[in-house]
Amino acid sequence: AAARDAGCPVVVVPRPGRGGEEREEAPVRRDGPVVVGTSADSPDTATLDFAFTQAALRRTGLRVVTAYPWPLQTMLLPGEVAPAQVDQEAVEHETRALAEGLLAPLRERHPEVAAEAVVVPGDAAGHLVGESRDAALVVVGRHRRRLFAPARMMGSVTQAVLLHAHSPVAVVPPAPAEE
Repeated sequence: AAARDAGCPVVVVPRPGRGGEEREEAPVRRDGPVVVGTSADSPDTATLDFAFTQAALRRTGLRVVTAYPWPLQTMLLPGEVAPAQVDQEAVEHETRALAEGLLAPLRERHPEVAAEAVVVPGDAAGHLVGESRDAALVVVGRHRRRLFAPARMMGSVTQAVLLHAHSPVAVVPPAPAEE
């Protein structure tokens, strides 16, 4: 609830032994990179700013994970799926170009942070949970309120990462909407 409702970033540290691990201490890696999940077509600048700042403070690298849906599926009739008419390499190339363009101004503001764009097909939550094994911190965003859904919302990727990540997870609220 705190991660969903707070007006500031909230860091959730998983309990020891989560995921069948036999260790007693908290699963915190201080030497790992900061990992942030972002959407190339609708990025959350507050989340990216927070991730870059955390990487700079920790003097570590930043892995910016952007997933794109694959395989693409087009429904024809109920139960029928058409083969994808789009080349996966083209989708990956376009997603990488968007991600790199998004990171360029942040890299200029934080030249001390080595930021790596990681573009992967499929499930964003699964990739972020996988990255959390070696991460010092995973940063995810939270949805902003919508006109027809006035309650604060977490989002399915953020919820899945909170439930399954091996490292601490920072949930960042969206930047206030411009009036």
